[in-house]
Order: sequence, then C-alpha cells, then structure tokens
Amino acid sequence: MSKISQSFEHAKGPIFETLVRKLLEKNEYERCKVDNEQVDNRGRVRGRGEWHQIDALGRWKYTVPFVYPIRLLCEAKCWDQPVGLPVIRNFVGVLKDIAENYFVEDNQDIDKRMFSKRHTDCGAIFSINGFTRAAQRYAYAQGIFPISYENNPIVNEFRKGIEEISRFITLRRRESKREFSEWFERTWSAQYPLDASRYVTDRSAFENRLRMLENKVSDVKTSVVGIASGVYPLHLLSYHELPYDSFKETDETIFRTTYRRIERGGHYFEIYSPNLPDARFYFTVPEVILAKYRDSMRRFKMEFLEWIDIPITVMRMRRILRFRLDIDWLRSVDEYGYRQSEISPRIASLEI
Repeated sequence: MSKISQSFEHAKGPIFETLVRKLLEKNEYERCKVDNEQVDNRGRVRGRGEWHQIDALGRWKYTVPFVYPIRLLCEAKCWDQPVGLPVIRNFVGVLKDIAENYFVEDNQDIDKRMFSKRHTDCGAIFSINGFTRAAQRYAYAQGIFPISYENNPIVNEFRKGIEEISRFITLRRRESKREFSEWFERTWSAQYPLDASRYVTDRSAFENRLRMLENKVSDVKTSVVGIASGVYPLHLLSYHELPYDSFKETDETIFRTTYRRIERGGHYFEIYSPNLPDARFYFTVPEVILAKYRDSMRRFKMEFLEWIDIPITVMRMRRILRFRLDIDWLRSVDEYGYRQSEISPRIASLEI
C-alpha cells in the first residue's frame, strides 16, 4: 500500500470516531469529565492494570434505579471490510480490566466521592461495514453490542463525506492518529486550529468538504438508541423528527417497518408512523440475528421488533416512548413490508 493510501485509510478512522461521538451527543450521551483518576485528557479510561484508549466515551444523562450511571465505552471502525473476531476479543479484555478497577482498599471509608465515580460500563462497537459472523457470535456471548451501519442510507452519505475529507489529509506517522483525532475534533464547528498545514494538503478543499459533512450531521433530526423488544439496542437515524404529536396523550404509538434488500447484498430497515409515512427512520440488524429468521421475515418482525422503547427528552421532559408494531398491518403485507400490489417483479423475486 502506498503512503498516500495508508494516510487515506488512517485518516478515516479518527473522522468516523468524531462522527459517532456527535451522533451519541444527539442522544444525550454527555462527555465524561476528565479527572485523571478515571478518565484522562487523552480520552483514556483507567483499568485495574492499565489505561485504555477509548474511541468514543459517553455518560448517559438518564439514571435508572439500582443501576449506577451508565457509561458507554465505544470502538468506532471505519473499515472497508467487516470487523472480525480479534477486535471483539481485544475489546472484551479492555472492558474486563476497566470493570475490575472498582474496588475498596482496606480501611478505606466509602463516601460520596467514591459513589460518584462508580459506573455501569457498557461496551459497544460501531462498524460502518458490519461484522463477521464469528465476531457477532462472540460479541453476544460476552455482552458486547455490535452496532452495524452497513447499508444504512444516512451513514452511507457520511461515508462519502469521510472519504472525500480524507483525500486532503496527510498523516506522516501511524502514531500520530491520536493527535490527529484531537486536532480534527477541534476543527468541527469552525474551530479551525492555526496548524492546519500539519495535516491538510488543500485547506480550501478540506474546509469545504468538512462543512458539507457537518451540515449533513446537523441535518440528522433523530439519533436515538432504542431497545427492541427489551433485548437489543438499535440506533435509529433520520432526517425527520420523531412523531411527537402521536405521543401527546400517550407514551405509545404504532409503527410499521419495511425490510430493504440490496441487489449487491446486504439490507437495512425503515420504520415509520402510519400518520407520517414520509418520515422514515433507518437502522441495520446484524446478520447473525437475521440468519435465524430466513424462513420468515414476518416472524422476525413480530418477535424481534414487537416494540421499540426510546428514552428521550421532549419539551424538557424525560420520557420513554414506545413504538409498537402494527400487527394488523403486518398481516396484510408480504414478508418485506409491501402490499402485494406494490411489489415490483425484481423485489418479488428476492428470497429471504
């Protein structure tokens, strides 16, 4: 691989990490404070044996009874191939070391300060190109949540922006990736540093592509992590707002979902409220889950997507909104979510 190609690939990762952090901030994950005891100013988290670099680190603003404040530790992978088993294995070790850092020394009093530093640490890996089957199986077994953006229409637009920006970046050393990540974070929202020439080959072109990507991220009106049937987190993305009018007098409304197959392989899902059919919300489900439902996508929807709970703040009020699957509608459509009269010959020929 040429030096230019290596620089291009190395730049994509830190840019994607920044993007994941911005999307999580939209879902009320706030940055963990630097205290140099649990978190340092380089984004590292203290484990029992070592400090660990975390791509995206966020503390959820909500609290749950009998659960310490939730801290999300994320890896973000912008690779041209699916994330494999070695990445998951390594991340499991990192989370184990961090979780074992909570201990009380002999004769040490438990005080408010100690409680304030305790967290429920959750691990997630965000991949722009999905995961291998072995990686997915191991992640589920070890309590790691793989969040796949593969084929997500919105993230595909982000991917193009990341690639365009990366063409105007030069990373001279592999070990400079962390410094570049911190530098790129400061460029976001027009906080452009004076040392631009250190990384940028064409400042004007770089700024233009960066602002375009920022605008696309800003246009995302919905970025929420919902829980499907009380089991699995789904990252819903949309350029539309959630249908808040449907929740004026209730915390529950019905939704419909369409499964989209792509000719070159892969899939994604759309969900929408029947009251606002043009407002679509996108997510991807890892292949290892869908593999169990190849014989019936309808059965998958009824069992796995029976409802989606979304914790969110609406008009400064914290609420948990529930989207419940429209079962009557589902029984009237085909496996994909289309009425028979709407199915084109190409779509009808696809098999699940």
